[in-house]
Amino acid sequence: MRLARAAVATANEKPHRLHRLLGRPAVVHRRLSLLHSIDDARSLHAEAAAMLDRSAMLASIDGAAAGSAAAGGVRGRRTDLENALELCELAAVEGDAEVLDDGVRELDALHAALRRSLLELALRDPKSGEPPPSRAFLELQAAPGGGDTCYWLARLVAMYTAWPRRCAAQGQQGYSASLLSAEDPFGTQEYVGGHRSATLELRGPQVAGWLRAEGGVHCFKHVTPFGKQSKQTGFVRVTVIPAEDAEEQRQREEREQRSGGGGGGGGARRPMFSKEELKIETMRSSGPGGQHANTTDSCVRITHEPTGLVAKVSASRSQIENRTSALSLLEHKLRQAEREQRALDEAAARGPHETDTFGAQIRTYRFISPNIVHDHRTGGKWTDPNGTLDDAAELTDIMEATLLHQLQDRLETHRGGRGEEGKEAAGS
Repeated sequence: MRLARAAVATANEKPHRLHRLLGRPAVVHRRLSLLHSIDDARSLHAEAAAMLDRSAMLASIDGAAAGSAAAGGVRGRRTDLENALELCELAAVEGDAEVLDDGVRELDALHAALRRSLLELALRDPKSGEPPPSRAFLELQAAPGGGDTCYWLARLVAMYTAWPRRCAAQGQQGYSASLLSAEDPFGTQEYVGGHRSATLELRGPQVAGWLRAEGGVHCFKHVTPFGKQSKQTGFVRVTVIPAEDAEEQRQREEREQRSGGGGGGGGARRPMFSKEELKIETMRSSGPGGQHANTTDSCVRITHEPTGLVAKVSASRSQIENRTSALSLLEHKLRQAEREQRALDEAAARGPHETDTFGAQIRTYRFISPNIVHDHRTGGKWTDPNGTLDDAAELTDIMEATLLHQLQDRLETHRGGRGEEGKEAAGS
C-alpha cells in the first residue's frame, strides 16, 4: 500500500514539475540553449579531431615532406582542442551559458583554422608536396553538337573571369584572369553566340592548385532557349595546364639541386621543341583585342608538327606579344602532355583503366527543377547555378570541397596501400 501511494504521488508530481518549468519560459530557453551549445561543441570537436587525424597521416605519406611542417603545425593544436572541449563540458555541468558560449567560439575558431591548414595541404602538388604554381592556363572545348554547348562554354568563360573579382570580394587578393583566345562557333547547326573553344590565363597565389578542382567534363542540363523548347544536355571539357613563372622555376630548380633530384646541366630547363618543328601562322583576330586587332594580322597560331598540339593567342593588338604568349602556352602544353603520358604509362603498368569521355562529367549545372550545381566527385550540391556561372558566387566553396575530398581520397588510398603491405608482411 505504501509503495502504491508513493507511485501515485510521484506520478502526480511530474506534471506539476512540468507546469512549473513551462511557467518559466526563460529557464526553458536557457536550458535548451545549453543543450544546443554543448551539442555544437561536441560536433565541432569531432570534426576538428578528424581533421587532426588526417593531417597526422598526411605527414607520413611519402612525397609530402614539404607539407610535413604544415601538418605538424596542425597536429600541435590537439591540446588546445581538448582543453576547449573540456571547458565546454564543465560549463554545461555548471550551467554557465556565458563560459559555454566562449568555449564554442574557441572550438569554432580552431575548426576554421584546421580547415584552412588542411586546404593549404590540399592545394600542394599531390606527388611532390610542393606549392602549386601561381600561373595556369585553362583550355575549354565544346562537345560536338549545336550552338547550345557553345553558349554554355561562354558562360564558363564568364565564371572563370569573374572568379578573381569574387576572390577579391572575399578578401583573397592578387588573382587575375585574361582571355587569350576564343573561337566563334561558325559552322555549327545554328549560331547563337558563345565560343566553340577558348583559352584563358589565370594568375594568383597557388592558382594552379585551386584550378586542379576544375579539370574534367562539365555537364549542362537545361531547357534550350534556342528554337523549340526541349530539354537538352551539353558538355564542355576543361583542361588545366599549370605554368611556372621564371621565379618559381628558379626556386624549383634550386630545390632539386639541393636534394640531388636532378636538374643536371646547371639546372637549365630542357627545351621542348626546336624552331624546325613549329608551324607559325598569323591571321586576323576574331576575339578580344579591340578594333585594331581585327584589322591586322595580330592573331598568332603555332602548331607543333610532331605532336599536332596547337597554341593560338589573340589577346593583344601586338603580334609580337601574341607570339610570345603562344610559345609559352605551347611549351606548357607539351610539358603537360609529357606528364599525362607518364601517368598513362604508369596506369597501363598497373592494369586496365577507364579514360575520360564526354559524359563522364565531374560536375552538372542543372537549370531544370531543381536548379542546382551538383559536383559528382564530392556529392555536394549548391543552389545557385546562375550566380555561380555569372559571378562565380559559389565557385570557391565548390573548389574547397573538391580539394578536401581529393585529399581524403589520397589518404584513403595511402591507408589501403599500407593495409595491403601489412597483409603481405603477415603472410611472409
